[in-house]
Amino acid sequence: MRVILSVFMLLFAIQSHALDARFQVAAFKSPAKGAYAETYLMVSSRSVTLVKNKNKRFQGGLQVIITFEQGKKIAAFDKYVLRSPELDSVSAPDFRFIDLQRFALEPGKYQVRLNLLDVNDSLNKASTVQELDVVAEANQPQFSDLVFLLSFQPAKEEGPMTKSGFSLLPLCSNFYGKQNDTLRYYSELYLPGTLKDSIFILKTYVERQSSGEMLEETYVQRKVQGKSVEVLLAEIPVDELKTGDYNLVFELRNARNELVEARKGFFQRLNKNKRFDESAMYSLNYNKSFVDTMSEKLLRDHVGCLRPIAEENERTYVDELLKDKKKPDYDRMRRFIFTFWYTRNQNNPADEWKKYQELVLTCNKKFGNKIMRGFETERGRVFLQYGPPNSRTVVDNEPSAYPYEIWWYYTLKKQNNVRFVFYNPDLVSNDYRLIHSEAFAEPFDPQWKLLIFSRTTPINNVDQTNQREHFGNYLDQNYRNQ
Repeated sequence: MRVILSVFMLLFAIQSHALDARFQVAAFKSPAKGAYAETYLMVSSRSVTLVKNKNKRFQGGLQVIITFEQGKKIAAFDKYVLRSPELDSVSAPDFRFIDLQRFALEPGKYQVRLNLLDVNDSLNKASTVQELDVVAEANQPQFSDLVFLLSFQPAKEEGPMTKSGFSLLPLCSNFYGKQNDTLRYYSELYLPGTLKDSIFILKTYVERQSSGEMLEETYVQRKVQGKSVEVLLAEIPVDELKTGDYNLVFELRNARNELVEARKGFFQRLNKNKRFDESAMYSLNYNKSFVDTMSEKLLRDHVGCLRPIAEENERTYVDELLKDKKKPDYDRMRRFIFTFWYTRNQNNPADEWKKYQELVLTCNKKFGNKIMRGFETERGRVFLQYGPPNSRTVVDNEPSAYPYEIWWYYTLKKQNNVRFVFYNPDLVSNDYRLIHSEAFAEPFDPQWKLLIFSRTTPINNVDQTNQREHFGNYLDQNYRNQ
């Protein structure tokens, strides 16, 4: 029996220059044709350059190159131009267009290389290299990769987006925000011929990634028998899930309830409507704990510094605790701090708090200013929420540009090569503002370069994304070649 963790799902956001694209690759098997991979590419219409075509309508295009490599050998390859739908105006509402490709593959490990180039703007490009494992046939059950979906419905006719008799629209993301309260998924279970007559129980549920706790309200099970390929297609309401990191779990068990095979797919939930459960605070006793030693003078800071790492409902509660400056409720503050760390480490909440305070002190020293402590700044929030970046480029004297910083994380919440761009438009304080990022649920602004150079060049066109040439301009180089 093997338990395969969430790394099996290769899901990435690619945003370089103004290009906003998301890419996913997943491996499957066909009883008749063998193993194959599907690639899903979702592109924002606003992030490609639109030009008039022969029909006098606006259209964008991307040159797409996909290669499956094993060492120096190219096992599969495709190069094509992906066209956006025709539009009446360059200012048409933003939407995402999707491309799906299939590649026959032998079992093995692959590097999947994707290169994108805007056919109307040579500077607008992106690339990524990801890993794919195509598992060989085995004498035990196996799960395919998992694909999160925007929607699915019975297919009326065969098409590029049809699979197993359904029309599937991939989500190309594992982030569920305020506009997506239902988790839909597609996967496959393969049973070898020798086990087709055996009876299995398939259990599906959502668990908290940090603790492995199963959410009982998401649990379902069904009997599996007699099919070489079992389609796993369903939806789970996530409107009641509070903000946090989760796994979608598949467990296959035999008639003796022994675990035979398992898969986990990671996803994130942002739920601004879920309120903090205050009653949990009063079920715990904080007497003689680390919060007892906190002075009333510093309690506000100890509460406020939790905001960057708090879940959405906890952040709302932090704001509520800090709102009344004249009559602060110090007992509620102590209860909240203790509950916050107890839920993250029941055995030693004080140790968790101590380790975090060391980060906060570093953050305050690096990013604080005369008005705000470091944890209250946007750089401080990113530093505490995601940790120190792998690379940090600081530019404070580039001609015509406001001071700016580019932070690069090699991996971040199952994303690769994620960058954050900050700038300081007042030139005096140490308060840098976050204007652009590639991370899910963070600001994404195609005009971020123009903002940095708006010190000398005003932004006059809402559709413009490229700044004009400036003497001593190394912004593109700093962004791409860290």
